[in-house]
Amino acid sequence: PVSSSVQALDTDSAGVSPPVSPMGAFFRSLVLPGWGQVSVDQPGRGAFYFAMEAGSLWMLLKTNSKLNAARSADPMDEELVALREDQFEDWATLAVFWALFAGVDAWVSAQLWDFTGEVVPPPDGSPGAAFRYSIPVGP
Repeated sequence: PVSSSVQALDTDSAGVSPPVSPMGAFFRSLVLPGWGQVSVDQPGRGAFYFAMEAGSLWMLLKTNSKLNAARSADPMDEELVALREDQFEDWATLAVFWALFAGVDAWVSAQLWDFTGEVVPPPDGSPGAAFRYSIPVGP
């Protein structure tokens, strides 16, 4: 049997609800990028955001180490210190960006939990892609 990370699902008038609320998924991904995506059964996307955040934080720590070394050099190279400070700010900004972007993506993933659209080849056989979805009508 196929197992899923989803254990219990509640239903509402529109169909199946996600295992966590959109805000719950958002805050999970703010705490740990990728956690919100995994919570709504999107582990590949979760791994991507986790890797991007981990890489950004690693580079932030590495740049901080280089900044401290430049500050403690004798004689101190003011231009090198200014460059390292700029690099540190860039990596800090990127780390914050990935955390926020992961949160927003988790929120959208939870909102579109039961959306069944798919990208398919065009029906006429021409090169490109088409988007196919269905809208249930009636009870």
